[in-house]
Amino acid sequence: MTKRFKGAFVALLAGASAVSMTAATSPAFARPPSLSEEHMLDRMQIEQMIIDYYAELGSGAHSKLSEYFTEDALFIVNGKRYKGSKAIDDIYAELGSQASEMRFGKSHMLMTNLSVQFEDEDTATARVIWTGVKNDNLKAPPRVFEQGREYDTLEKIDGVWYFSKRNIVSDSAMADQYDDTYMKDRPDH
Repeated sequence: MTKRFKGAFVALLAGASAVSMTAATSPAFARPPSLSEEHMLDRMQIEQMIIDYYAELGSGAHSKLSEYFTEDALFIVNGKRYKGSKAIDDIYAELGSQASEMRFGKSHMLMTNLSVQFEDEDTATARVIWTGVKNDNLKAPPRVFEQGREYDTLEKIDGVWYFSKRNIVSDSAMADQYDDTYMKDRPDH
């Protein structure tokens, strides 16, 4: 290593260390506390549960979706409230019949910006942005058909994570039935 290159390399490392130390102590770069190994596994289970839920939703298997919820869960869709398994089954049946009337091509739900916070060992909250992408046919480009946010409270029961409260907030393509209940900036969480 040449003396000039070595000096530049040392200066680069020193600069990176200074930035790293500043980032570690600066409130603008504040990071949440690191997760324990158990919470890391729980986070992975929560993420997989949300992925599985959306996969079933996208496949049209609406009759099983209440299985992702606790028995007395609260499900809020754009301000409209559904309490308990029967009400949740009913709204999914309604959404399923609406979706089957419009079904053509293939759609996928993308989940991004997942954030999970643990209240204790059996309770967590999660936030995620969801984006619906539609593929009308193999020759056409995909198109975004809806997007929104969800704010979830989760409970771990016998080692399995469930939604105890879900709040879905549309940012586009909201159904007309929610015009009177929509709360854009006030998620009930």
